[in-house]
Amino acid sequence: MRPSIWKLIDMRNLTPHGALRGQTLIYLLTVMAMLMIMALWLFDMNTGITLRIRAQNAADGSALAAAQWQARSLNAIGEINLIKAINTLMDNVPPGTELQDDLSSSDPSNAFKIIQDALDSLQARIEFVGPMLAMVAAQQSAKNNGIPTNTLYTDAVREHADVVELTYSEFYSAPQWGDEGWAALYARMLRYQADEGIAAACDNVHFYYGDLSASPQAWLYLLNSKAFYQAIASRNWCFLEDLLMLPYEDYSYWGPITPLPQSTTGSEYFGLGLEFISSDNLVGAGGLSASQFEQLRPYFVQELEKRNLLLHTDWPQFVPKIQWAAHSDTSWSVWEKADFYGTSLVADPRPPYHYSGCDAVTAIRIRNDLALASLAVTNSNWSSWLVGKESQTAMETSVSHLQHLEESSELDVRSVAAAKPFGQLPDINEPAYTFRIALPIYENVRLIPIALASESGNSDSEWLTHRLAHLPYDGPSDSIAYTFLGPNSLPDDCFYCQQLKTWENAAFRQEGIDWLTATDPETGQKLHDCTTPTGGGGGGPTGSPPIAH
Repeated sequence: MRPSIWKLIDMRNLTPHGALRGQTLIYLLTVMAMLMIMALWLFDMNTGITLRIRAQNAADGSALAAAQWQARSLNAIGEINLIKAINTLMDNVPPGTELQDDLSSSDPSNAFKIIQDALDSLQARIEFVGPMLAMVAAQQSAKNNGIPTNTLYTDAVREHADVVELTYSEFYSAPQWGDEGWAALYARMLRYQADEGIAAACDNVHFYYGDLSASPQAWLYLLNSKAFYQAIASRNWCFLEDLLMLPYEDYSYWGPITPLPQSTTGSEYFGLGLEFISSDNLVGAGGLSASQFEQLRPYFVQELEKRNLLLHTDWPQFVPKIQWAAHSDTSWSVWEKADFYGTSLVADPRPPYHYSGCDAVTAIRIRNDLALASLAVTNSNWSSWLVGKESQTAMETSVSHLQHLEESSELDVRSVAAAKPFGQLPDINEPAYTFRIALPIYENVRLIPIALASESGNSDSEWLTHRLAHLPYDGPSDSIAYTFLGPNSLPDDCFYCQQLKTWENAAFRQEGIDWLTATDPETGQKLHDCTTPTGGGGGGPTGSPPIAH
């Protein structure tokens, strides 16, 4: 029997319209919440990518700008070396003066000595002013790319200016700059940089008294990068595998780390790696060989003829006490890192360009405030009725972690780049630094992999303090020296020191060994495989460069 229309109406009313609307609202709010979370996630991703691109462009531009000024400075100093070698200084003395070619003479009318001293002083000034101009150019390039001033970078430069003025005056070995002294003028240039604001840090700043002697393993793990310490903190057993499988007992494995005789010539920021040597040291033992001298003379003749000048017939020995600006042995050498990572490079560097020395490494850090803000909204604004109590607890934990990240700047975007001036002597298939004397040959500036740069990370003051103050042993008065006195000498408020104390704990190392050697009881197969991937990447202390760009 067919139901009447009234019964159909009554059956419909069994589910009130209000109840349907309430259920739909819950689903709608859930979908909206998911869409908002997805939108914020996409916004975070877009923000991160945009900041990363901007930071990397700024780092690349600032490194190239700094290296360009390094090249110009090397060329200017090289031009002065050419001037010192010309015959004109011997033949055309200033009117009314009598030439005396003895640089040890105290006669104030010694025209030759006056000219040579002026040229020496000019080269010494360029060693500071050129890199300072490189620093100005790096800041301008970074700011043109929209990078704001970094307070930490700025404060570090200003504080170091005080150290320079108070500490370094007595140690400088190059010609003085007049009555005020080189240190006061150098400090003034650093303060000018700080007053303008530092947006791009010099990440390979080479502070005076920073040269160290260390074993290969100490360089590879303790000094060369932060990767060893980060591997300890994150229990990255694969990175630590080579060390864990050694019969490592204690800190004596690393051998001593000690300061080397230091060079205090030139700027610490974007330095040129030059020193002053006399004619006696330029040719002969420790200097140019006879064959190198014969290769170099045609270059001098040709370059001076272009300038309508003549090379002195007794060059370079016509006055033994002449000072020449030369490539320092401690800065310029064969590009050992290029050999070490050779299998990962597209091709080996050409022989004339196969050298390290005088490069510019810059670091950019942008505070990711937009990502922080959106993550905070994502993690804090949903109540338990929507996501459930367990999810709410997880989100509260995430907020706590977020606050830690914000305080430690781990969410900041940081990019690093390295660039280097290149040049070669005409028709000579070997690096120009082997001829010692600096010459105006640097015509190319190129970006290079960070892993092949002189060093990086020195814009991190905590890392620099650890490398220079916590690791080396500098004599009986030194109370902090990990490789000599052990981990108990290290301070507690240093992240890198904390990791070394953890590493010296035998139980920690055993935990890593157990993980690396764990096997399946049924098959006997290793449970954890640390095979280095092929075709790029790497990242450990051996194999591919840990940082390519």
